[in-house]
Amino acid sequence: MTLQFHDTKDVDWEQILQLQRSAPWSKHRSLEQLKKAIDHSQLLITAWEDGKLIACARVLTDYVYRAVVFDVIVHSGFQGKGIGRELMRQVIEHPSLREVEYLFLYTQDKEEFYRRIGWDEYSGKSFRFMNKRSPNLPAK
Repeated sequence: MTLQFHDTKDVDWEQILQLQRSAPWSKHRSLEQLKKAIDHSQLLITAWEDGKLIACARVLTDYVYRAVVFDVIVHSGFQGKGIGRELMRQVIEHPSLREVEYLFLYTQDKEEFYRRIGWDEYSGKSFRFMNKRSPNLPAK
């Protein structure tokens, strides 16, 4: 497997739309909506294998206090291979997020996965926010 990660918003729009539509919670999204969401996000991390988009995550942030991770998707054929774990490492360790105090993420059904990789449950009844103090800042 030749796995590569990129942090550019210059993507193959058809592939990212297909990846988004592979997740039950984002399958209704239009290409126009997706382009706008990505354009207004500060960071998009994508994972590619041999020219095929297999995973993505996007981030909204103020670069100081908070960053929120959205739309974490790993293509179903590639789940269970450590790609989600590496994708999240790429997000957490991204140079533009190194000074962000707290990272949050929105998930509907992957709480156990995020707990296993070090995220903590934050709050919610119909949804969960998870947070993780940045490992790049000194302990309080």
